[in-house]
Amino acid sequence: MKKRTTLPRLCASTAPSRGLIPPVDFQTNGHTAYAATTAGPAAAPAPRKLVTAEFTQATLPAGVKLAHQCEDDRLIAMYDPAKIDALDARLLSNIYVDYTEGDQLDRIREMGREATGTRTRDLFAAVLDAVDNGDDASIVIAQVVDLFSQVRAEAGE
Repeated sequence: MKKRTTLPRLCASTAPSRGLIPPVDFQTNGHTAYAATTAGPAAAPAPRKLVTAEFTQATLPAGVKLAHQCEDDRLIAMYDPAKIDALDARLLSNIYVDYTEGDQLDRIREMGREATGTRTRDLFAAVLDAVDNGDDASIVIAQVVDLFSQVRAEAGE
């Protein structure tokens, strides 16, 4: 029996006004998704356009963790750090929009996504948090690399 699921969509580059897309109804069968209104497998989705993203911290209304605005080649995302961390804001945004913040921050986001330990994941979230607080990404990353070098030297590695 196929499982029927409804997923909300928050933002996409083709979003109607107010940045919302109504829930999408689809059926899943293992790893193959079927559109609810078709008899067979859905056509392969078109590649999504890669946009440049900018994340900022803000105090958002009750119940709102993350807000997006999509404009042509830009994603502007605001998140409330009291409700969601910098890494989760990016990972959630990446579900709806393919974006880049530059090679260094993209790699940090991916390493944070792949982290298995809570402490390791929190480290990547802290780095992204420092960047979102207005610090220059290259300076923050250089400081983290220096810190790792010091820890390794103290450990005798």
